[in-house]
Amino acid sequence: MPVRALCAAIGRPDLLTDPRFADPDSRMANDRELQEELTKTFKTKTALEREPSLRRQACPPAR
Repeated sequence: MPVRALCAAIGRPDLLTDPRFADPDSRMANDRELQEELTKTFKTKTALEREPSLRRQACPPAR
């Protein structure tokens, strides 16, 4: 799944401009921090609440 689409779908375009996550190598080097950011974000809404925005960005949610 493209990172840009996921960040747009979850309302976190700021992650793309954060130097820790700006490119694949940076994301890998900072995986723990990225997972923490994503976890915080995903905890703010239920899966059902996120599903429409994920689908609009072609990021089908896992079930």
